[in-house]
Amino acid sequence: MKRMVNEEKSFSIEQNYINLAMVETKEQQEKEKKLKRQDEQKDAILGTYEEIYGIKTSIDVKKLFEKCKNPTKKVLVLGRAGIGKSTFCQYVTYLWAKGELWPQYDLVVLIHLRKVTDSRYPSTENYSPLDLIKKEYFPYSDLSNDQKECFKRQLNSGKVLWILDGYDEFVNSIPDKLRDVFDYILDAQNHILTSRPYAIALSYDVKIEITGFTDNNIVKYIEHFFEQITNEIPNASFEGQKLLNFLKSNFSIWGISHIPVNLELICSLWSDSNCSKKNILTMTTLYENIIEWLCRRHLQKRNINHASMRKKKVYDLCSKELQFLGTLAFNAMKYNEIVLSSTLLEQIENETACYIDDHPQLLNFGILKSYDDKPTGNQIQAEKEYYFLHLSFQEFFAARHLLQKLKNSEKQETTDFISSYRYNRRFLYVFIFAAGLLAQSEYHSCIETFWKAIEEEPVDLVGIVHIKLIIECLDELDGQILFRQSAAYVKSISQWLDICITDKTTIITNHLLYSLGRTNTLCNNSMIQNKFIELLDAEDDVVKRTVYRFISHIKIYRPLPKLISKLLDTLRNSNDHLRSYACEALGKMGEKAATNEVITALIDTLRDRDKYIASCSCDALGNICEKVATDEVIIGLANALHDGDDYLRSRACGALGMMGQKAATEDVIATIIDAFEDENEDVRNCACEALVKIGEKSATKQVIVSLIDAVQTRGWNVRVHGCVVLEKIGETTETKEIIAGLINILHDEDDSTAIWACEALRKIDEEVATEEVIASLISALQNEYWDVRSYACMCLGMMGETAAIENVIVALMNALQDEVMDVRSNALEALGKMGEKAIMEPIVTSLKDALHDDDWNVRRGACEVFALMGEKVGTKEIIADLIDALQDEYEEVISSACKALTMMGEKVATKDAIAALTNVLRDGDWNVKSCACKALGKISEKAATKEVIGALTDALQNENSSVRSSACEALGNIGEKAATDEVMASLINAFQDHYEDVRSCAYRAIENMGEKAATDEVIIGLINAFQDIFATARSCAYEAVGKMGAKSTTSKVIVALVNAFSSACVKSDGYPFASAFEKSFCSYHAMKELDSEILSKLFLCIRQNKDSYLRQMPADQLIKLFLETNSDDWLPLATYGALLQQVAVTVIENKIIIYHMNEMFELPVSQLSTIEILVKAFRKQTLELGLNYSAMYETN
Repeated sequence: MKRMVNEEKSFSIEQNYINLAMVETKEQQEKEKKLKRQDEQKDAILGTYEEIYGIKTSIDVKKLFEKCKNPTKKVLVLGRAGIGKSTFCQYVTYLWAKGELWPQYDLVVLIHLRKVTDSRYPSTENYSPLDLIKKEYFPYSDLSNDQKECFKRQLNSGKVLWILDGYDEFVNSIPDKLRDVFDYILDAQNHILTSRPYAIALSYDVKIEITGFTDNNIVKYIEHFFEQITNEIPNASFEGQKLLNFLKSNFSIWGISHIPVNLELICSLWSDSNCSKKNILTMTTLYENIIEWLCRRHLQKRNINHASMRKKKVYDLCSKELQFLGTLAFNAMKYNEIVLSSTLLEQIENETACYIDDHPQLLNFGILKSYDDKPTGNQIQAEKEYYFLHLSFQEFFAARHLLQKLKNSEKQETTDFISSYRYNRRFLYVFIFAAGLLAQSEYHSCIETFWKAIEEEPVDLVGIVHIKLIIECLDELDGQILFRQSAAYVKSISQWLDICITDKTTIITNHLLYSLGRTNTLCNNSMIQNKFIELLDAEDDVVKRTVYRFISHIKIYRPLPKLISKLLDTLRNSNDHLRSYACEALGKMGEKAATNEVITALIDTLRDRDKYIASCSCDALGNICEKVATDEVIIGLANALHDGDDYLRSRACGALGMMGQKAATEDVIATIIDAFEDENEDVRNCACEALVKIGEKSATKQVIVSLIDAVQTRGWNVRVHGCVVLEKIGETTETKEIIAGLINILHDEDDSTAIWACEALRKIDEEVATEEVIASLISALQNEYWDVRSYACMCLGMMGETAAIENVIVALMNALQDEVMDVRSNALEALGKMGEKAIMEPIVTSLKDALHDDDWNVRRGACEVFALMGEKVGTKEIIADLIDALQDEYEEVISSACKALTMMGEKVATKDAIAALTNVLRDGDWNVKSCACKALGKISEKAATKEVIGALTDALQNENSSVRSSACEALGNIGEKAATDEVMASLINAFQDHYEDVRSCAYRAIENMGEKAATDEVIIGLINAFQDIFATARSCAYEAVGKMGAKSTTSKVIVALVNAFSSACVKSDGYPFASAFEKSFCSYHAMKELDSEILSKLFLCIRQNKDSYLRQMPADQLIKLFLETNSDDWLPLATYGALLQQVAVTVIENKIIIYHMNEMFELPVSQLSTIEILVKAFRKQTLELGLNYSAMYETN
């Protein structure tokens, strides 16, 4: 991959570390909240902060699709600007091409959506998915008929994965003739879609957030970056370490360094010796420094000596380039163009009187990239299409141009532009960058004008979007300059804060928390912190708890002494709940809170009679980290390991792990190793994690040596947990000592210890799968203990293709002759996991022979391995052998044969195979019938015969619930073709089944059959299912109603959902119910039929359901319903719906303008009195929420 700024330099894509986090569904969040909740009231307000951010857990790319419930895999990948979404797309495509990822797909198609423009896809033609591939990958040559047919087969059989990168750069400019193609891919094809969060209004069950670099990733990236430029700058390694120290000492820059593009920019800037002394503080100053660096590099290319020039002179010499790029960026943003056409370039040439023919350097400044779609040498530079190398650069240049216009004679036009677009999320970063640039002396004259335009009427009637804009712009200004309105703005924010906390208005609290949680510096303002101090004096404990938890979720790295003092008072004198929150708040403040008084108080609290409070103190000390790693702290934590409370011992382990090298003393290590024998499993696991962290941070031989010695001399628990720790340290620290020690343990007399050593060697990582490790595992195949031999087979299998070398395959082939059946089975499975490298004729022959082995378990194992190998070995001969295996006397073999046939996909869709599976479905035992159902469901298209559908329908009456549920799944996979009257009647009967799983599968089957299944009987059945006693079944019913299309959403469905909400169990369903609830609102005609009584109930439902944010409903729908019906009954829904959806609403003359994400809706109104009624309703809501409307905008 080329570097972002300096394309002459490149690096391996495998060196780009991207950390993914799974954003769990709201249903999962509800489950976890209930487990954590100590009392309902405590989490009522700030517990919702986690709902916005989601509960995030690290996810392996290989497991990306595991959370997908439906056969068609759909994943939404979200991430902020520069976070690494495009790199992620390239990375997974590269891994697939190497055969290391997602072998279930024959083709992975990466489409950069920014390239999909009207100019490249004119409306004079019609397009198909095949045309999309031809245009993007084969623009100069046609595909053969065989290739076209092959692609169509892959497309229809679900063997294509589409990776669609950059929805946010595409959604508002989709070429008209491509809409149907894009909708088809989103609806019916396996795909991954990436976007910035603000641009998404689509519903996905599986959402992934790219969180950027972890702290460790930053360290590794900097090391790699400076290693690659060792020959270019002296002391590259030292400069890298110097940069790392600078970042860690600068809180705000450390924060933005987690965004990959920013870290590359910082490293590029730092590697220039003239720039390494600069003090970068915000995103704006970072980008400004990058632009100056590019200007200097540009001058250097023109042989202009710039070494002694100040910034102003450098900018003057590059004025034409900067003016051209600024004008280009601003107009492209204004016209919503990401791809910059030759027509736009020509327009900018005329506007700036700066022509590319005269100044070709305009296009080679280092900030634009071109799409070269025509044959080489056949295109003039100015006729190409271009784009900014990253959208954030386009936004930054647009912001510079915006302020230049404010300085010049175009002031009124520019203030009108700000007033018109300030609530459009597409321009958010333009205004944030503009606010940051105001700190520069060049733009001081624009300060008053800019903020006046932000505050100019008409202001957002809802209010939340406006205050969030102020928060983000003020934070970027970073207090670098004070202006007349700045104190009033901070006061306004603190007023919102006061009202959110004291009035306990959950929805506003959510939005405000999200915005303040994203800030880097604003919460360090003394006025904000004094508001916290004031609120902590309240009598209401709920208010105090809310303040403490609020403090725990925002960045305060310059806490006022009075705030720390208040937290200490609470820690010493308040009730236990408040003391625990005070501990958490002090811990989250980190090293800045690590005064001697705080550390002493936390150490004292370690001995508190309330063990939970003592545990909170452990966590706080651990979070404050190495600065507090004094002897007294470490001794206090080590002593806590001997306490009688399990939870306290586990948290003490965790805190010691955070202390790093200072805790890596012989005594502490010995104490933690002793904890491996603790009676409590959680304590033992935490002790493991503690030693792993100490080993990673200090990488001392003391940890490794102590562990290896303990594993070889201590009891079983120590041996097992010692192997686990060595394995985890080995994953990040390649030490010969660890590998040598584990290999030694392989020969331990205790077979269970040898097994754990095998597992540790396997997990250390594929990169550490050295010949020595593999040789030791091969040697273990000769171990006298059969369970060690069996586990060695498993470990080699887990290494996959890395271990698929000739001597390993031979050793596993030999293991197929082992006298112990478990060894033979695991050897078979290992060969199956080695992928294509293990699909060699001798192995396949051995597996075919194993299908006729005397031992039924070996025959079963052979079938299981064929299932793992899948389509790659799906020859006619093997399929015939597997069909024969369906006649085996052992049901376990028949079930495994069904699984193997299932995994061979469409190749099994022959008359013989379908007939054999249908016979098994009619005659086998319950487990066999269940597997046969799944096999027939997998080859759904070819299996959609009357005979098969009839057999599956009969299976719905089977006495075994597993068979009935599998039959439902298979019919659902067949889809619309199975939606006959007989099948529908049987599935409706299954709605009443005694078993929850059968009912759930029946609802899902109906869901997959789409609108064809949306009969009155089905809809009534699903509505009744809203009262099912099991949450999973209700969830499936909600989803079925939501996904069956507009036909299923009638006013009757909405009324049923409203009435169902009165049930306590439905109220607890959270997200699944809210999702169906919201989807029902998308039907305008159904909503219009609701009467005033239902509207009143509906409003209460929305107010009481904390998971309902109305994200899926069109942002203008509720206000349109009010305008069309002219009924005041819609006003509460219209005003509160706007608050939920985070829309901004303004009124200009006889038009209501609604801003939602990056969209803008204009609703003309004929009667001025109607507008007045709506405005009064919004003002009333503002007052009811406790917000003094005039106070919010007193700066006017």
